[in-house]
Amino acid sequence: MAATPEHPQRRPPRSNGNGKPRSNGNYSGGYRAQHNQPRRIHHEREMDDIEVLTDDPEQLPQDVYAEEGLIDSVFLEPSLLGELAFIKPVYFFRAQHQVQWQTMQEMHAAGHAIDHITLLDALRANGKLADAGGELAIYGLGNRIPRSGFANEYARIICQKYLSRCSLRFTGALAPVSTRGNPDEIISAWTAQHAEIQELAAALNITGAGPSGRFTFMTDEEVEAMPDPEWLIHDILVENTISVAYGDYGSGKSFLALDWALSIATGFPWMGQLVKRGLVAYIAGEGIGGMKRRIRAWKQHHHWTSGPTGVHLLGTAPQLLQPEDVQALLVSLRTLPDAPVLVVIDTLSRSMSGGEENLQRDMSIAVAAAEIIRAEFGCHVLIVHHKPSGASKTRGSTVF
Repeated sequence: MAATPEHPQRRPPRSNGNGKPRSNGNYSGGYRAQHNQPRRIHHEREMDDIEVLTDDPEQLPQDVYAEEGLIDSVFLEPSLLGELAFIKPVYFFRAQHQVQWQTMQEMHAAGHAIDHITLLDALRANGKLADAGGELAIYGLGNRIPRSGFANEYARIICQKYLSRCSLRFTGALAPVSTRGNPDEIISAWTAQHAEIQELAAALNITGAGPSGRFTFMTDEEVEAMPDPEWLIHDILVENTISVAYGDYGSGKSFLALDWALSIATGFPWMGQLVKRGLVAYIAGEGIGGMKRRIRAWKQHHHWTSGPTGVHLLGTAPQLLQPEDVQALLVSLRTLPDAPVLVVIDTLSRSMSGGEENLQRDMSIAVAAAEIIRAEFGCHVLIVHHKPSGASKTRGSTVF
């Protein structure tokens, strides 16, 4: 059929040269509307019988990176499919992910081993290899993440995105029956949609307490029963919180932060204080070139000859005032071999370029971004900051 303003031609996405569609990370397997007027679009495998008013299916709630992470996680460790059996194929946004997930679930239920060869064989047998993205997509499984440790987190994100899409579908399904005004029809529509959302809410462990359910109060006895905070470095850094190391220019702030980071990553006591060992992510916003000699000197001093220490460095500064940078940083942190126990932001000024340190608004946004990182991984976030020469407090707003 020829393309018309009412029926634009469907075109496959252009390749970026490595066999994968070119996209902004939110590729839906659909197509972008070629006209300016909003129209109703069916999202394949998900919006059957329900029309969503949108001019771009990519605007639907989704996280393709989480979908790829979960599929790679179970490919690397197929036993996770038993634990994640509640994840239905329809929860995935991309159609090829739905097919990949369903086929792996069927293989696991039948007791079949899962690797590139067996999965390809199963997809050829059920005639869904093309729907699963073809051979290139299957051979690419297991290569996008280093390990399967964040499978449950990926599953949670996928469920939340699907719940958001269900809410949109819920609205779309109720609108026409509400207009017709038939009470039986309205109640039937409510019941059908409510059952699906309740099933998903159970998978997400949502209590249905309503809008105020986001905030949970504790009794005084529950607070008293909470475990005491644990130290990363005894009497210096506490787990799962935010701190600031500040001082004059050239006073050794970065040297101290790196010393702490290497001690935690290796388990070496720091100045006689016991440490809790764990992976460290160090954001060296002022560049990692100067870190080379410091790391080498630290290793020599501590006679470290056991290979990598467990400190992972980033030589660019994600911007804490830009939500897209914060989200991209979270994605990168999830790809580390393990969840970090310490994330160092060195320095604050490099990570809020264009922001104003004297404005409470900008500093509050930066602290909120650090809080998101802390909450995501339950880690300590150490912020390295400057102070004016001769002053006794940090530079800028008093938010800290």
